[in-house]
Amino acid sequence: MLAAIAILLFLVLSGIAGLHAYWAFGGLWPCDDEETLVRTVVGTKHRSAMPPVWLTLVVVVLLFAAALLPLSVTPVFAGLLPPILGHGGLAGLAAIFVARGLLAFTTAFHQRHGTEPFVTLDRRIYGPLCLVIGAGYLTLLVLVCPILARRSGWGRRRPIAGLAHETTDFIRVFASDWRSCGCHIAFIKAS
Repeated sequence: MLAAIAILLFLVLSGIAGLHAYWAFGGLWPCDDEETLVRTVVGTKHRSAMPPVWLTLVVVVLLFAAALLPLSVTPVFAGLLPPILGHGGLAGLAAIFVARGLLAFTTAFHQRHGTEPFVTLDRRIYGPLCLVIGAGYLTLLVLVCPILARRSGWGRRRPIAGLAHETTDFIRVFASDWRSCGCHIAFIKAS
């Protein structure tokens, strides 16, 4: 399942990066002219031309880097990045894509990016796609970061009386292994 999610994220984001590269070099699909393309994919008011080529190419590079990151946590490419970079990158990209996906449903975002058909496409396609991509990164992070749960014994059935001991073990393991997992989540023991 890990490899399938990583490959799917790679394909989707590589496709999006390729589409941005196509636009950077003057492509107009899915529209017929540049002004309509700007209203469809950029959506910024008072803009009739696409962003500069260099800026679009920066977006291409960032999208392709985001596409490659999931592959680095698969068994085939494991070890290419230190775990803290790989897992931190997954967490960061999950947050970025989820935030962008949620922005699609806010009024403030569409007051700035308020041209049609961008607003409609953002709510129907761009925003939900970002949420799915963010969920994919989050799922990968959970799948590649099970060391804490495994070493602490979480996931095994135990009597409720052992919960305090299990929680203490989890916090101890979390404190000693946070660097190897790359997860930075604080757990507070209830009194």
